[in-house]
Amino acid sequence: MQYSTYLGGAAIDIVHDLGLDSAGILYLCGQTNSTDFWVSPNALFPERVATSGFLVSFNPDLRLFVYSTFIPSDQWAIAREIDVVSPGRLWVSGEVSDVATFPTTDDALQPRGGGFDDGFFSLWDLSENQLVYSSFL
Repeated sequence: MQYSTYLGGAAIDIVHDLGLDSAGILYLCGQTNSTDFWVSPNALFPERVATSGFLVSFNPDLRLFVYSTFIPSDQWAIAREIDVVSPGRLWVSGEVSDVATFPTTDDALQPRGGGFDDGFFSLWDLSENQLVYSSFL
């Protein structure tokens, strides 16, 4: 083992997937119940609910957080998978419970969820701090 660290707060925190870009930035996604889970001062979605999905990135030497944000929902959201497209740009997929508050983009394939538990996929550009594309499945 070359490196190990702790990510999370005082409650349940689960990393579901990770990805590495060509610049050496490590991205993690998952879910947290911790009220003290760290988010960036410039987080796109800084508000946590009971169970929130999260996206976190570390610098190449894995010693500093680069960015952290929640995935919004009024009840719960879980980020399950990451696919890194290029440095700072990544697809994230998962599930969300409250379709009324989950952000979709104007060009979404499916802009509204169909029930209590819906899948989603979103393209994030963390270097620009923006949600490029987001849709329900």
